[in-house]
Amino acid sequence: MSQTGFKRFACPVTFQITRQAFTVVIISIVIIFSVGLISMPAAEAEVKCSCKTIDAEGEGNTSCTANESGGKCTIDYNLFAQREVRAAAKLRQILNLSVTTYPRLDATRALQQAAMRRELPKQILLYLLVATVDQQESYPRTVDNNIYRAVERAIMKRSVSGTIENEFHPAAMHRYKNFRTTNLSSSIVKWNRNGIVVSPGCISVDTRYGSVMFKTHWSPLRRSPRCLP
Repeated sequence: MSQTGFKRFACPVTFQITRQAFTVVIISIVIIFSVGLISMPAAEAEVKCSCKTIDAEGEGNTSCTANESGGKCTIDYNLFAQREVRAAAKLRQILNLSVTTYPRLDATRALQQAAMRRELPKQILLYLLVATVDQQESYPRTVDNNIYRAVERAIMKRSVSGTIENEFHPAAMHRYKNFRTTNLSSSIVKWNRNGIVVSPGCISVDTRYGSVMFKTHWSPLRRSPRCLP
């Protein structure tokens, strides 16, 4: 991320500013400052991700994905880029499932595109498994290929996929992006059965082969390590 520095220059030139000109300058500064605030990235809030049992936790300001299997924990933040493409290739190879990738978009914008294409559950499946593919490439023996099928079967059930469509839809983002992140009640959790937890902008899936999680930067659970308050 680039940073802009400011330098102070000494200027020997003297000049006079009328009251009207001074007012115009102030207004201009306010406008410039306001535009700067509008253009700030939306992913500015602290986001926590962790594995289920291994004592490992990451913090960032973007969406994150996590995998725990074979005694290893992998947590990815930021734009998933080529990792997302590799995960899509793995899903085609193992599940014969085609998922559209958006490597040039952040996760939030990609989910908006997926919602327009009515492919939110598949996009969530992809993001759930990004860290899994990443870990498998680095530590092949820690990931059982059966985890891909197990996670797919878990979240593609109609009742679960319907909850995913509701809780990751752009409308949910607008509803929850400024939602308080403390003292949340259990009602914030929309699905909690059979090792699957779905909350607004957050999902975790536990299988016999490992545990995976995906969390958006706007989730009201963004400051919680997992998807439960």
